[in-house]
Amino acid sequence: MHPLLLERFGIYQAALLVLIGGCMIGYAAIWRVSATETLASMFAMAAGASIALLALELEYNSGNVVAVVNPLEKMLSFADAKTTNVANGLDLSGILLLLLDGVASVVARYTFVLQPSPRPTVFLTWLIVPGIIYAWRRGERHAAIQALVLLLAAIGIDSLGVRRGLKSEYFIFTDPLIILAAAVLLDSLSDLALSQMDLSPRQCPVRTTYRRRAGRTDKIRLHAQGTGIDMRMEPVLPSAAAVALVQVSPGPAITAC
Repeated sequence: MHPLLLERFGIYQAALLVLIGGCMIGYAAIWRVSATETLASMFAMAAGASIALLALELEYNSGNVVAVVNPLEKMLSFADAKTTNVANGLDLSGILLLLLDGVASVVARYTFVLQPSPRPTVFLTWLIVPGIIYAWRRGERHAAIQALVLLLAAIGIDSLGVRRGLKSEYFIFTDPLIILAAAVLLDSLSDLALSQMDLSPRQCPVRTTYRRRAGRTDKIRLHAQGTGIDMRMEPVLPSAAAVALVQVSPGPAITAC
């Protein structure tokens, strides 16, 4: 097994520990978490990792220990010949070209047109990309950035998996990220929930909303977006056609759902 960086083992492992600790300290500083809770969280994480490593003692095998401590080096041993040669040569330009080739291959798979894929979540990306653009243009930039980061993380992880054929077994690592990106967008774009309702024109001083079909309208929720106002009306109308009259004001739009 050949070291991945600078001819020495343990470099990226130490960097990863520093990154995790720095992120925890940064989170504590931003959200004003006490030093006691921060240290307790760090020790809890270390204790959890130590307990997980004890699983290696159940059926001890030196090969398992090497794979756990040096995961990237172990993965390179299963990579294709081109990837192995670039990794052993320590050529940064070659590594960058290899990474860009992996990204291009993943993007081609996500389009499905350029390269077919049996992955169901590929079609979900067709909604995520325009959803990010739409959310950004309507002012939901926080949700757009969150979804974009999740999608880029999935692309990055899949780009590494390309060097090993991007087998279907690897989708378990990135499918949750893609699904979370879609969930973030759907949660922020609450207007999409009004697809089953009729709305009067925005210029009308009174907006009428109702359900076209029978359903559970025993609870009508009025929500003012961005204000935290949330009112609930208990059963007062038939379940087949619930009508809510909402005064439209220059402030945040109030919708009935």
